Amino acid sequence: EWGSREMLLRDPDGNRLRFATDAG
Repeated sequence: EWGSREMLLRDPDGNRLRFATDAG
């Protein structure tokens, strides 16, 4: 499952992309 610091996003093609909100 996704952590509280991560969010699951979908690109226009419907692919699942993972982004870390605390990335930097």
